[in-house]
Amino acid sequence: MLRTKFTQVVAILTIVLVLASIVLSFVGAFMGGETGKSLLMTGVFSFVGFPVFGWILIAVYNRVHKDEYEVDDMLAGAKNPGEADQTEDKE
Repeated sequence: MLRTKFTQVVAILTIVLVLASIVLSFVGAFMGGETGKSLLMTGVFSFVGFPVFGWILIAVYNRVHKDEYEVDDMLAGAKNPGEADQTEDKE
């Protein structure tokens, strides 16, 4: 469950940052001058950089916690080991 929330938060932040970089690009494009050029280039590079950084964060987090989720799944299945035997006897 934590993995899902983490990936959702990172994905939402990535989308917000990409939208901000789009706005920054438009502001820089219409502003003109040296400041406008700098804003435009910052927006263009962050339009590519933010999604890559978000993807790296999610991939590293999933890789680090991969074994933890497998253990949690095994423990969840083993909480009531006699439950499967009881359902078979009732049929």
